[in-house]
Amino acid sequence: MRSSSRLLAPALLLAALLVAGLGRAAAGPGSLDPRFGKGGKVVTKVGLGSDAQALALQRDGKIVIAGWDVYTGSNDEFALARYTRRGTLDSSFGKGGIVRTRVGLSSGAYAVTIQKDGKIVAAGWTFDGATSNFALTRYRRNGSLDPTFGNGGRASVPSGIAVALAVQPDGKILAGGWRDRDFAVVRYRHDGTLDPGFGAGGIVSTPVALSSSHINALTVQSDGKIVAAGSASGHEVSEMAFARYNPDGSLDTSFGSGGTATMLYQALSDNFAAAVRMQGKRILAAGAFGSYVALLRLRPNGSLDPSFGERSDGTTLNPQGAWATSLAVQSDGRIVLAGGRVEGAKLNFAVARYSREGYLDSSFGPDGWVTARLSTGQDVAHAVTVEGDGRIVAAGAANEYQPGGGFGVVRYLVAYTCRVPDVRGRALAAARRAIRHGHCSVGGVTRAFSDRVGMGRVISQRPAPRTAHHEYTKVFLVVSKGPRL
Repeated sequence: MRSSSRLLAPALLLAALLVAGLGRAAAGPGSLDPRFGKGGKVVTKVGLGSDAQALALQRDGKIVIAGWDVYTGSNDEFALARYTRRGTLDSSFGKGGIVRTRVGLSSGAYAVTIQKDGKIVAAGWTFDGATSNFALTRYRRNGSLDPTFGNGGRASVPSGIAVALAVQPDGKILAGGWRDRDFAVVRYRHDGTLDPGFGAGGIVSTPVALSSSHINALTVQSDGKIVAAGSASGHEVSEMAFARYNPDGSLDTSFGSGGTATMLYQALSDNFAAAVRMQGKRILAAGAFGSYVALLRLRPNGSLDPSFGERSDGTTLNPQGAWATSLAVQSDGRIVLAGGRVEGAKLNFAVARYSREGYLDSSFGPDGWVTARLSTGQDVAHAVTVEGDGRIVAAGAANEYQPGGGFGVVRYLVAYTCRVPDVRGRALAAARRAIRHGHCSVGGVTRAFSDRVGMGRVISQRPAPRTAHHEYTKVFLVVSKGPRL
């Protein structure tokens, strides 16, 4: 036994040195980002309990989350939180990073977006004591309500619930959801008033099913046409449902059947589209078909694209016991989904990645999916996006719908390679920026006299320039103190 131990010792020592040398950077795609929050995760409790439904990224990389919190036993309010890139609450936003807004007797946000001017728009519902109504709020960059929008920062439309937002290139705001059990799209001018040039006084309602139909997601094509996705129900069966509108709100009859299209996988009540994005001129959608996560692509005419996905009909269905609530696309075209996955008796926060063609990416996590536990209850991701540097951020609920639940935010690595830039001769601040941009990190900085390199500029670096290493590899610098006098 002792001789075996001696033989194993050098190998174990080598493994330990490799782990120590690579450190956090050796994590593979789908690993939690150790530089975000606590081990890649953040849970924020707002009020008596809170639930995050949407997220948006600002140009400066800060993360805005929207949902609702409970301020009395039965009444909710719009709740927003803003985080720094490191996952800490941004103290310059609202009160300690959190904004809470009461709209009517009870209210909550399902969607959030950032305008070009940096203002934040949230959409959801408000209850007036009799019915639920479309509700929008707009905030200035510091989290205060924007008095130039609607009535003191609030705008509403009688009857319905808004669950999706999109901003047109001209700054007009689209909100999608349902009114009177129909698909509903409402367009607002920049000041929060309804746009009379859209539909009937700013509102479009479309019956897509015999019983009821709901919009869950919106996107705007490059030609200005509006694509809505959701569900259509009738006779105890629910179908994935889509509609495409012309810029004036009329149905685009070149899409589907008279402007709408539906798809049924199983004769069940849980077929729905939860997210939609454009992939060139084609439409990506994700949601659920029966008990499976569904990812599919539509051709411009609204029919399924058979060149996409793992099945011959243009869909990918996997795995069982999961569903998708949100969709994002990486710069390399790979598709990211977020939602929930049942493991054992628990619903877990889940993110998956697929190839551009719709095949599960086995390099991401153990099987293309990664899950995270945020609480002892039920956790689910409701929104996902891709940061400028490629990292994936998902937001949702920790201990969903339960007292004491909170906003959950998780960031994942995508295993970029650290490509060491040549920073010799650069000023230290510029060198630091270049190193971080190369997906490396700055190690120790030492100072030395130099007759050749000006004060404050890099004399040498380690590892060598233009070499490749794991993400976050430390680059050590020697910086000039100027010539020795």
